[in-house]
Amino acid sequence: MRSLLVCGLALMLTAAAASPPPAHRAQAHRHKAIYFNYDVLAAPHDVHALLGWGVRVGNGVAEIDTAARLQGETRGFTLAGFAWRAQSPSGVLVIGDAQTLRGKYEDPVRFDGIQFAGRNLTYEAGWERTDFGDGAMQLGRFVTEATAQKTINSRFTAQAHLFAGSETALIALGGTYSTPYAGRLAFGVAPEQSGALTGFWSYALTAPKWSASLEDRITPNVRRLSADVHYRIAPGSELHLREAFQRQGAVELRALTLGYAQTIDDAELHVDVVRNAGSFSHSSGLTTYLSLPMGGGRSITAQNDLSGGAASRTVAYKQEAPDNARGTGYDIELGESGGTRFENAAIVSQTGASTTQLAISRTGGPLSWNAEFSGSLLLLDGKHLAAQQQIGAEGALETLSGRGAAAVMLVMRDGTAVPEGSLVRAFGSDAVWRTASDGRLTIDNLQAGPQTLIVSLPKGACVAAIVMPALISGPTDLGKQLCLAASGPFRP
Repeated sequence: MRSLLVCGLALMLTAAAASPPPAHRAQAHRHKAIYFNYDVLAAPHDVHALLGWGVRVGNGVAEIDTAARLQGETRGFTLAGFAWRAQSPSGVLVIGDAQTLRGKYEDPVRFDGIQFAGRNLTYEAGWERTDFGDGAMQLGRFVTEATAQKTINSRFTAQAHLFAGSETALIALGGTYSTPYAGRLAFGVAPEQSGALTGFWSYALTAPKWSASLEDRITPNVRRLSADVHYRIAPGSELHLREAFQRQGAVELRALTLGYAQTIDDAELHVDVVRNAGSFSHSSGLTTYLSLPMGGGRSITAQNDLSGGAASRTVAYKQEAPDNARGTGYDIELGESGGTRFENAAIVSQTGASTTQLAISRTGGPLSWNAEFSGSLLLLDGKHLAAQQQIGAEGALETLSGRGAAAVMLVMRDGTAVPEGSLVRAFGSDAVWRTASDGRLTIDNLQAGPQTLIVSLPKGACVAAIVMPALISGPTDLGKQLCLAASGPFRP
């Protein structure tokens, strides 16, 4: 746990030193949504189902969710989780079933308790779950964690992380120092009960044609050291070198990788040569990977691995599902590993109302299969009932990620179309689109209800007000929408 604590601090500190303040958001109308999720997974001799329902109330800036889930098998259903969640620009508060924030640096753990995640402070306290779903819910140890960071100046950010469980309490301290020319240095330490220190330090430097990083993690029993160098030979062409070293007691392991990567349009070629050396064995390996696009979202890939005299080969043919989340995709894979042949195939069909998946596989034995069917029913503002793809999960809570699609033509006050290729974004969202020659575009993946579109023009910007539909059986044509000169917070 001590090493995990320090590893978590390391990963959080080597990210950006400080997040930008939350962007100003436009006020939107209050909405209320009631939804019901279903997900059924079938396999030989087994059927598993997950049912969820919830209520969301909000205005696009501040929102409140209440959700519950049932999980069941052929033997019956049990309550898998219940949670209440409130979100605003200042942070997110969850009470009930959630997923630990420390999942950033170790396997996520579900727990029941309270959790808050803000810009400079995260906190959680509750009982970890050791088992749930097919029997009585069991709660494990009680834990509490908190992480706080403070931006001292434009170059230095300090951070502290506290973990307290039923058996131990630990604290880690660290910081990040970065400059535009000298790179970024991150460090952290945590005291052991024995008086020893667990710690890490890392350094990264980036230049126009190359980048390098060095990281060292030290615990009383294990030391891990790694170094990476990337060099850009030409656009789309790169060499990389990585060396990793680990020592645990008297046992040492060392791995050296030299690789080359080439990208031309959407085609990719990767070649890696690996040399492993340790206290008891040595081995060398070669890995090649080739991906060729075939148009229409189709591609064929081939990979060959040779290590220690053993070889594995894989060839795959893939059809990507359309970006608008409607259509069919499939993946066929054939290969051999260690003298054993394997065949895998999967197909995914997505409609506005549901997702259906079927997979079959065989690895040197009988054929196995599984099938999954999932979707959701949504009632928005007590008026619009829609069947749609399953609403995405965030922790135990269901949030409205399945949204409408709308076709719109943006015109200026004088009736002319917005210039072709104009960048369009929704206020309070990171999504962006571009207009066609007649000012047309299709807006998708936005919350149903009133939305404000901001259009970047050669000189200034304009804004258009639209109402996103709740139904997603197909894009709704909103016709011509007037784009007016932007002012105030809407100016670029």
